[in-house]
Amino acid sequence: MAGSKGLENGFTLLELIVVLAIAAILAVIAVPGFDRLLGDNRLASTYNEILAGVRYARSAAITQHAKVSLELEVTDSDWTLSVDAENRALTRSGSLDGLSLSGRSVTFGELGERTNCGDQSTSCEFVVTNTATQNSAGFSISKSGGISAQ
Repeated sequence: MAGSKGLENGFTLLELIVVLAIAAILAVIAVPGFDRLLGDNRLASTYNEILAGVRYARSAAITQHAKVSLELEVTDSDWTLSVDAENRALTRSGSLDGLSLSGRSVTFGELGERTNCGDQSTSCEFVVTNTATQNSAGFSISKSGGISAQ
């Protein structure tokens, strides 16, 4: 058909603007939830790293029949966990971006019992808190060296 007008493929400017507006609205709704998710993921990761270090220190004390100390050093933006065992050492570190930590050191005796816990005389607790949401995860160490989640 020589005189018929063909259909043109593509999108109009109005259609593109509507799609971009919908995408922008969805992004505004999703970003705060994603930030919360990232913060809680950092919290869980840091908690697990510190818990693994404490378990390692206790295990090293039992297997080496010696006192083993764990130190948690916190700066403005980072944390570093160090376990000093006779023949084995462990160092882990991470960012404090949006997190706060409580609990600084613990020493285990040769039977795995807790012999010292820094400044805390009665309870020995390590707590990681997401400063934005105030969600926290922590554990306590009994005198016998048992570790229990809070």
